[in-house]
Amino acid sequence: MFSDARNTKKTPPLDTKEMSTMFGNIETIFQVNTHFLQELRRNQECETNNKPGKGIGAIFLEFAPYFKMYTDYVGNHDRATDLLSKIQSTGGRKYNSFKSFLSQSQKKAPLTALLILPIQRVPRYRLLLQVANPSHFQLKRVYALELVKRTDDSVPDYPQLNQALELIKKSATHINDAVKRMDRSRKVRAVQGRFAAGTQFVSPSRQFIKVLKVFGVVRFVVDIMVWAAS
Repeated sequence: MFSDARNTKKTPPLDTKEMSTMFGNIETIFQVNTHFLQELRRNQECETNNKPGKGIGAIFLEFAPYFKMYTDYVGNHDRATDLLSKIQSTGGRKYNSFKSFLSQSQKKAPLTALLILPIQRVPRYRLLLQVANPSHFQLKRVYALELVKRTDDSVPDYPQLNQALELIKKSATHINDAVKRMDRSRKVRAVQGRFAAGTQFVSPSRQFIKVLKVFGVVRFVVDIMVWAAS
């Protein structure tokens, strides 16, 4: 969808800044995953023809460090969904082209569902290597489920699979932490929205903690104390 929106021969449905906000670093993610897939297919072809290949472990180990780039995409996700909401609620002709583009492109899945898919990618790689129940993860073309668990420790690929799994765990943790920060930031913005215009709570270091209701007074607990009448 990103490529279609960018490469349209007519006037692009979004300007360059809006495209960057909507799709973040998805083009870089796409390029890395394209190379990743090519290496996996090349290795599969070698195995099919009984020729030595890199091995799945070596390929995962080679690409695992790049998976942290998903953190930037996660950090941009709120801005992307905010922009999409703005476009969908804006009248007039400004976004007619993009709305028309969406209506043609979203026949299989809405853009909101597609924007969340890259965030789920690294956890799925982790499942592929580690999952305890094969029914939790299914792929049409994959060499084996639970790769680490099902690979004998005498296989040359085994140490690399374990190293790759550890790297992917770190990337997944890094991304999960970013998701949690994004969620806390969203909650702080929601608290700010309940106060008079001009009230500013949002800052990079501010965190939402909890909401307490005490004797008819709502207390919003961020890294400062806020009191408000219910």
